[in-house]
Amino acid sequence: MNLIRTFFRTLSVERLWGIAILFCIFIYVNTQPILPYDFWLHIASGREIVTTASIPTVDTFSYTRAGTPFTSASAYWLMQIVMYWIYEFGGGALVVVCQSLAITAAYAILFFISVQTSQNFRASAVGLAFAVLFGYGNWNVRPQTLAYLLSALLLLALYQYRKGHGWRWLILPPILLMIWVNSHPSFPLGLLILGCWAFETLAEAFKSGEWKKIQAPFLVGLAASAACLLSPYGLKIGAYVFNLISASDISSYIIEWRPPSFETTYGAAFLIGLCVSAVFFIASIKKISWMEILLFLIFGWLGLKYIRGAVWFGIVTAPLLSQIFARFIPLQNVPESKSANFINRALFFFLLTIALLSLPYFKALLPFSEEKSGVLSAETPISAVEFIKTQRLRGNIFHAADFSSYLMWAGQPEYPVFIDLRFDTTLYPLSLWDEYAAISAARPGWEEKLASYQVNTLLLSPKDQPELIQAAGQSQAWKIVYQDEISIVFTKQPE
Repeated sequence: MNLIRTFFRTLSVERLWGIAILFCIFIYVNTQPILPYDFWLHIASGREIVTTASIPTVDTFSYTRAGTPFTSASAYWLMQIVMYWIYEFGGGALVVVCQSLAITAAYAILFFISVQTSQNFRASAVGLAFAVLFGYGNWNVRPQTLAYLLSALLLLALYQYRKGHGWRWLILPPILLMIWVNSHPSFPLGLLILGCWAFETLAEAFKSGEWKKIQAPFLVGLAASAACLLSPYGLKIGAYVFNLISASDISSYIIEWRPPSFETTYGAAFLIGLCVSAVFFIASIKKISWMEILLFLIFGWLGLKYIRGAVWFGIVTAPLLSQIFARFIPLQNVPESKSANFINRALFFFLLTIALLSLPYFKALLPFSEEKSGVLSAETPISAVEFIKTQRLRGNIFHAADFSSYLMWAGQPEYPVFIDLRFDTTLYPLSLWDEYAAISAARPGWEEKLASYQVNTLLLSPKDQPELIQAAGQSQAWKIVYQDEISIVFTKQPE
């Protein structure tokens, strides 16, 4: 109770800046529908793990690669189970709430670190705003969400230890990496963060001759690396990650593995933000630690190489940017009047009210656009898949890749997929993706290719497959049996 009183008594406008940004994060994530691309395939995998009490080792979702050895589920299994349980217990609304809480918590930790290191609430709020700018396009519901929180906690442990807050903080990294390696294959980024800290300590040891300094990063790095072996993959986890990042040819089919560009709002926001932060970085480089220099350069390169890497650049550089901005944003220690404090409290409770109203449980009561009015994205082919199931359409389905995730959830086991968005070339080789593209573009021989896979139903996207829709509509072999704004279903006519 005393803590709450102290919080409101010291709630200055300076502190309110960062708090307002955190509220905005929570509100923004709450209002975003669950996109269909990754979410459903992960809870479908979680359902399979729970019902079979085992992690699958072969593909069970597709008819093109059924029975093919497939072990990448081992890199996600923990979060897939958690996501499945959350959805089963509370539906999509609870999933969104958990997503909002996790992301807001991650950025709240970054704000705390920034305030601790910069001693400037306004500069920390600006640094947090840059992190949000770099990250908002990667806040979809997926296992990676937990990785954001884990990375923020890892940074917290390192910054607290570096400020002399005790060795107990170093117990945290191995625990975090053990959870991370079983939740998402981005765990090497955690090791990379530890590596940047180790390099800084090594450089300081060379300069001062105090070689005992390197004991802590060496032991922590060793323990964290050992923790990464505590997964069903074991030693093979490194080979899986290497295969994941080296399969560059498939990036033409996966947008988030392409470099950022000015053609998209998020890509432009990252590139402009990177340029602005780079100017401040260069101007202040003499006062920046080696760890933070390495984090800026390495994760900046990662963000330039993959748009998916932009969020990580924002996470690791938020404390650094806050320290840099603190040199340009002066502190204001002027005591605030009682009336000013009252206004600050009123603003806080106003933001809190808006945050509570933004919860997905109240969406039907608020004037959202049609695209955001539901908990599930309007792009999810719920009605089309339900039609296919109730009509018991025969044969295999050829479908838009973006529809595969929901089909894996709602259509199994009767309707396995042709291909899906599990990014693993050992499962779906590039040749199969090329074949998918050729059929979707209705290139010569498309009907013969479908016949070779015994396809009798087409679940197509007008947005992504207009050529195939036109060709099937002109062919006497295919007939439209269902159509809505996002999908069209064709069936093959008896010969």
